[in-house]
Amino acid sequence: MKFLAIAKLQVPREQLAPHMPKEPAATLKLYVDGVLEQFWYVENKGPVFLLNADSEEAAQAALRTLPLTAANLVLYDLLPLGPLVPLGRLIPAA
Repeated sequence: MKFLAIAKLQVPREQLAPHMPKEPAATLKLYVDGVLEQFWYVENKGPVFLLNADSEEAAQAALRTLPLTAANLVLYDLLPLGPLVPLGRLIPAA
């Protein structure tokens, strides 16, 4: 399954600084492991990730490996993604 993970900052940005040195390596590990497929940054919001995981619980567990999430400084809203099923209505019946 794919999930869109949207960051929600829980503290003022200044409180992130002590944890930031470890965040890139942890993020890269998720990418190398095939869990984190794509990532973006939304100005004044934070990261947005496209994750591959077997379940929502597995996606949450992967996100908890990130230092900012482990320290409860950032939480993620998870949105499960699937095929755009209504597109099938545009295909004529044979």
